Amino acid sequence: MKWKEIAIQFAPGPKGADPETAADLIALALRDFGSRGVIVQDPGDAKDHPDAAVIGHVPSGPEEPPDLKTLESRLAVLKKDLGFQARMSVRDIQDRDWAHSWKAHFQTPVSCGPFRVKPAWVEPGPADPARIIEIDPGMAFGTGTHPTTCLCMELIGAHVKKNSRFLDVGTGSGILMIAAAKMGAAHAAGTDTDPDALEIARKNLLLNGVPPHRFSLVRSHLASGLKGRFDVASANILFRPVLELIGATGRFLKKQKPGIFVCSGFEEADTDKVLEKMTRQGFEIIETRTRESWAAVCGKRA
Repeated sequence: MKWKEIAIQFAPGPKGADPETAADLIALALRDFGSRGVIVQDPGDAKDHPDAAVIGHVPSGPEEPPDLKTLESRLAVLKKDLGFQARMSVRDIQDRDWAHSWKAHFQTPVSCGPFRVKPAWVEPGPADPARIIEIDPGMAFGTGTHPTTCLCMELIGAHVKKNSRFLDVGTGSGILMIAAAKMGAAHAAGTDTDPDALEIARKNLLLNGVPPHRFSLVRSHLASGLKGRFDVASANILFRPVLELIGATGRFLKKQKPGIFVCSGFEEADTDKVLEKMTRQGFEIIETRTRESWAAVCGKRA
């Protein structure tokens, strides 16, 4: 498969947003545009893009992504409203180049709650072997380096119990399924609309010692058509899909021993809307966590 690599290089203006905020908003725009993941690059990290940059990858084939003009328009609004300078470059790359790009930017182990996430090709350093998660993201989203992934892992570490059933909607690399298995979940299920992501998740689960009888992977949109009920479900996706999924949690969360729902992928500014939707759907909010302008919410069915 061919891909388009979209690199948005940016710099704060004299009265503009701070670099972290600018990077987060550009990353969100790329994810909304269809990027399978984003790389946030500090100045000088790579010779191809020596300035600070956010890099995303979208499929380029028979099903072309939306017109780049839509992304350019959103970037123009961000530049005007937040006062930073930015320019966009686009190039065509192959699968193998995409995977290499991830490896070039994912080199350092990351601590997320009780877990230590590391690239499959890097030594973990001092850590409890039982809580080390090895990830080769390939073409899927989820390395532990993004705040939303880390927030979800912290909440999974706090709320997944031994012998429970766990579901991850939009599983990407499978990292949250692996975290649940490490906490003792008897079975972890994952859904994704992308068959490539499901295959990558399968390989990562096996890489981390999760045997095939303890996990299942289903191609599905927002857990539609999924059978069975779960003690804990997670969704690290995007704001609007999260809102849509909250309304469907009655299909897959257990009603006895109230099921727990962990969601992220949205900005801190949208937290109140998520809390309102969860409350209307009968959830008791357990906790909300934030990091670098991103948020995660955990609730249980009342």
